[in-house]
Amino acid sequence: MKINHDHPGDALTIGCPACIRKVERDQANAAWRDAPVRRCTWTFKAHNDRSLTFTLDVRVPAGVEPWEVDEWYCDLTGEAISDALAEARIDDDGAFYWACETIRCTIGPIVPEIVVSLQPDLFGGAA
Repeated sequence: MKINHDHPGDALTIGCPACIRKVERDQANAAWRDAPVRRCTWTFKAHNDRSLTFTLDVRVPAGVEPWEVDEWYCDLTGEAISDALAEARIDDDGAFYWACETIRCTIGPIVPEIVVSLQPDLFGGAA
């Protein structure tokens, strides 16, 4: 259902369904953007007992389910799947991918973020 959304100055309006959805979407985006980086592992198992695994360090908010991580990062996992298929030397990657029975994402531990400061300190070195 498409709701016309036309408020003066693009101001949010209390009770407007479109404004409520916008606020919810903005809050979800902020939760993912500000979440800690976690090491997540995707595992694919095919009917022929072959498996494929890859790991990505991605931001994951507290309390989300693995399927939510998989859905949120589906644009990143496509390239990782291709790289893992090439590394595993699976000849028919399309057949392997479509024959997959189980696709699982496991949320791992928090990965420490490396903070690099480009500000020089008062004594002439990098901070």
